[in-house]
Amino acid sequence: MAIAMPSFSTRRGRPPSHKPATDYGTPELIARRARGETSEAIDLCLERRLITPAEHWCGLHLRWLHTLRHGAPGVSALALTDGSKTLPRESDEAWQRDREKEYREAIAVLQSRHLIHPIVDICIYDRMPKNLRSFGKVSTSNHKYDFVQKLKMGLGALDSLWNGNI
Repeated sequence: MAIAMPSFSTRRGRPPSHKPATDYGTPELIARRARGETSEAIDLCLERRLITPAEHWCGLHLRWLHTLRHGAPGVSALALTDGSKTLPRESDEAWQRDREKEYREAIAVLQSRHLIHPIVDICIYDRMPKNLRSFGKVSTSNHKYDFVQKLKMGLGALDSLWNGNI
């Protein structure tokens, strides 16, 4: 008996956000948005053209794989009334196994190149160094440049892995 694979949409990632022309938030929230404090780190990197759209996708894909494997980082609420005390797992075990293998391969590639920390900080835990939040021109002689180079190298390695270039 053949197991039917779930069909997936050809459109991946987050849906485009259609922001209204007028910001109706509080003055404090408007100011935080203007400073880029409400955007995710990986999105800020793409906005500032520190990474390419393909590298951005790789970062989001790694986060998705991490979430499938370990759950979403941060605080979450569970409905403990059913007695399981865990989040429901994916019902297709072969598909889940393949995603976990993909995650392990990605982490192994990043660890072998000593690039795991900047990628995990930015992509999974949304931790951008404070000096990059107000990122201006990239200088070749400072910490910002080194961090961006490591980020690009790590996301490039993932892009190569997932596009069959390794």
